[in-house]
Amino acid sequence: LGNGTFYRTGNEGSATPVPVSGGGGTGTLTGVASLASTGAKTFCALLTSGGVDCWGYGLDGELGNGTFYTTGDDGSASPVQVAGVGGVGTLGGVQALASDSNGFCALLTSGGVDCWGDGEYGELGDGTFHTTSPFGSATPVQVEGVGGSGTLGNVQSLSSDGIGSYCVVLTSGTVDCWGYGRFGELGNGTFYTTGNGGSASPVQVTGVSGSGTLGGVASLTAAGDSYCALLTSTGADCWGYGFYGELGDGTFYTTGNDGSAIPVQVVGVGGTGTLTGAASLDSDGNGYCAGLSSQAADCWGNGDNGQLGDGTFYTTGNQGSASPVQVEGVGGTGTLAGVATLGGDLGTYCADLASSGVDCWGYGFYGELGNGTFYSTSPDGSATPVTAVGVGGSGTLSGITALKGDGAETYCGLLSSGGVDCWGNGFRGELGNGVFYTTTPLGSADPVQVLG
Repeated sequence: LGNGTFYRTGNEGSATPVPVSGGGGTGTLTGVASLASTGAKTFCALLTSGGVDCWGYGLDGELGNGTFYTTGDDGSASPVQVAGVGGVGTLGGVQALASDSNGFCALLTSGGVDCWGDGEYGELGDGTFHTTSPFGSATPVQVEGVGGSGTLGNVQSLSSDGIGSYCVVLTSGTVDCWGYGRFGELGNGTFYTTGNGGSASPVQVTGVSGSGTLGGVASLTAAGDSYCALLTSTGADCWGYGFYGELGDGTFYTTGNDGSAIPVQVVGVGGTGTLTGAASLDSDGNGYCAGLSSQAADCWGNGDNGQLGDGTFYTTGNQGSASPVQVEGVGGTGTLAGVATLGGDLGTYCADLASSGVDCWGYGFYGELGNGTFYSTSPDGSATPVTAVGVGGSGTLSGITALKGDGAETYCGLLSSGGVDCWGNGFRGELGNGVFYTTTPLGSADPVQVLG
């Protein structure tokens, strides 16, 4: 939590917000522009100064300050400054952060990328597989250019699948990737099934069918071991793991390497033509949903908990749809409309609506659909959208300007008033309302207000 305390007893956390300390544990952290986390153990704050401070777990060098935290609590409970490349000075000129499970990469204003933390599969991009203890670098290293030539440059945006690979969109609209590539997630036509299981320097993502290089990419979204590229043409191309139909090309990849090492085109609803009108992409970890320019949504991939939103629980076979399906309206009437943004979270999607309300569908065992219901019997969710209720179950939730899942069955919504409401799993105090939900169902199915 960054407040100088290691929570090793009881619920191992705080159920009310605590201020993150300043560097060295003095005062409070200020000047924060954005946050990134490895999921459950480490946070890094991008500062308005262009520097980065990190706290939490640091066994693999995730804190970037030159220290591998191998004894005691394996980390720092207050922020530390990320050092510069090679441990010289402090890191600066950072404009964005991305993280995988045990490390971070920083996109620089120069267009380059620096990374630190675990590097066993080449995810630091510096040409080295860090295969002996401590398995990484505790100070930032520069990501090389394709094939190990020079350093990577002209980077427009940075993404990670959260498991061991990174991909960047270049100003040219092409894509380079590095790190773990067992399932083809580097997109260069190679399944890295032997040796170190990946590439320690960037490789170029090929075009569809392996011809040329992928171009016209606006942004990237990742789901587990796959990536999907939102194209400037409003279509989408995907590559990597595809067992559950995540690639959206109409194919379940159930043999061999369980995926495609070259991009494939996402087809249209029902497998007709190709997807068009996509304005955004989001993921729940095993599939994707596209927010359309029409303010509707199409989804594909895993659907065993109803997370495709089309009224079906995909509980047999590959447990999903390999081509997009239309998300239905609340209660299964018509199609979902008025979608402003989408947020995926471990088998669940929530849509932030243009009306400032929220509709959710999919897995709901811990109350993460926010409609007052715990879905505690199989299939543990709703296959059509439901409307999130207001605090205490009164009326409907409103005034939401941004929505975020924590990747572990909890959602929080930022209100236009500047406050925050949360719902779902609250066992470790994730809901921020002062309560540890230690008895079944371990959460709140109604939004609760986060305390000051």
